[in-house]
Amino acid sequence: TNTPHSYRVDARQLQRWGMSDSNLPPGTDVLYRTPTLWEQHPNVVLSTVAAFVLLTTILMVLSVQMVRRRRAEAALKESEDRMAFAAASSNTGLWQYDVVTGRLWATEHCRSMLGLNAHPLTPASLLRAVHPDDRRLAAAALRSVMHAGQAIALGEFRVLQPNGSIRWLATSGHGDLGGDGRPVKISGVVIDITERK
Repeated sequence: TNTPHSYRVDARQLQRWGMSDSNLPPGTDVLYRTPTLWEQHPNVVLSTVAAFVLLTTILMVLSVQMVRRRRAEAALKESEDRMAFAAASSNTGLWQYDVVTGRLWATEHCRSMLGLNAHPLTPASLLRAVHPDDRRLAAAALRSVMHAGQAIALGEFRVLQPNGSIRWLATSGHGDLGGDGRPVKISGVVIDITERK
């Protein structure tokens, strides 16, 4: 009986002599071949590829979110600049007081009107800028808007400028109410009425 002829080749010798197994006759058995990484650890390879794809996806999503956030921040900054410019053009200052944190914010023009450009802006520094004769009235007006939680005219008061001059200001505020009905934030405007006075 004729048996089919087959070849057997040692893979180590192929490598030693620099021969390629693609030149071997079809059906040749190549023995002692070093198994590939996929043949040795298919689960590890699959896990690594899956982790890489997941991390790449996360990085892409984060990159898109960062771009969107930068655009939103730029748009917000542009909007704030426009608002500040419009307020300054009409000689109006904008301010906001956070009742919970005690933080006071004001536009640059508002700080300039109050003479507080070089000082940290706090409720205490604001009251110190008010003329001594008007401080009690200004403090009472602030307390009333903090408790009223509605639009209220805080009145007119004088402010002592760093150069010693006096500026008359009129201000009004509005309290934003929280869940318990008490104001959590007070927003308002300051208008320079020195020329009118």
